[in-house]
Amino acid sequence: MNNLQDFQQIFQPVISSYFRTKSKELGNIHSKGKVLAQIIADFTINGGKKIRPAIFYIAYTSYCKQRIEEILEMSLLFELIQSFALIHDDIIDHSPIRRGNPTIYKKYGTETALLLGDLTLTLADEVFTKKMNELPVSLEVRKKCTSCFNALKQEVLIGEYLDYVKDSDVKTVMLLKTAKYSFMRPMELGLILAGVDEKKIKRWLDIALKIGWIFQMKDDYVGTFGTEIKIGKS
Repeated sequence: MNNLQDFQQIFQPVISSYFRTKSKELGNIHSKGKVLAQIIADFTINGGKKIRPAIFYIAYTSYCKQRIEEILEMSLLFELIQSFALIHDDIIDHSPIRRGNPTIYKKYGTETALLLGDLTLTLADEVFTKKMNELPVSLEVRKKCTSCFNALKQEVLIGEYLDYVKDSDVKTVMLLKTAKYSFMRPMELGLILAGVDEKKIKRWLDIALKIGWIFQMKDDYVGTFGTEIKIGKS
C-alpha cells in the first residue's frame, strides 16, 4: 500500500458490506431502523478522506501481517466516530453544508440528527467490542486498547467543547480535536494491536502529534480563506 487512495479502494467494499448487514439488523428492530441506517451509510460512505481508519490500518500492517482482514473491518469504527462527530458538530456550528451537500440536521431536522449521531456512536462501540472479542489478544493488550479507544472519544468531545466556548488555549484545542483524535489515537491503537513496544509507540506518537498540529492549522487556514464550493462546507 503506497498512499491513501490505495486504502480507500480496499476500504470501500468493507464499509459498504458493513452497512448492508447493519441495515438489515436495524430493520429487524423496526422498519424505520433500516431508514436510519441508510442515512448514516450515505453520509459515511459518500465523502471524507478516510484518514483515521487508514492511519490505524497502516500502523498495524506496517508491523504485523496477521489477521489483516479483521483489522480492516475494525478500522470502520474510526469512520463511524467521525460521522457521529460531524453530525453533531454541524448542529453546534449551524452549518448548512457538509461535503458539498446539506448537513444532516438541515435535511432531517435537529432532533433526528441528534439521534442519528448517537446511533452512529453506538455502532462504533459495537464494532470495537465485537472485534476485541474476536481477536486473540492478551488481557493486557485488551485493557490498553480499551483505554485508548475510550480516551479518543472523551478527548475529542472535550476538545469540541473547548472550541465551542472559544477557550484561549488554542494549542490544547488542536491537540484534543485533531492531533490526538485524528492521528495519535488511531495510530496508537493500531500499534498496540500489532504488538509494538512502548518505546517505539512513543516515538511514532511524537511524530503524529506534530502532523496533527500542522493538519489542523492548514484546515483552519482553508476554512478561513477557502470557498464553499472548493472545500464543500460553509
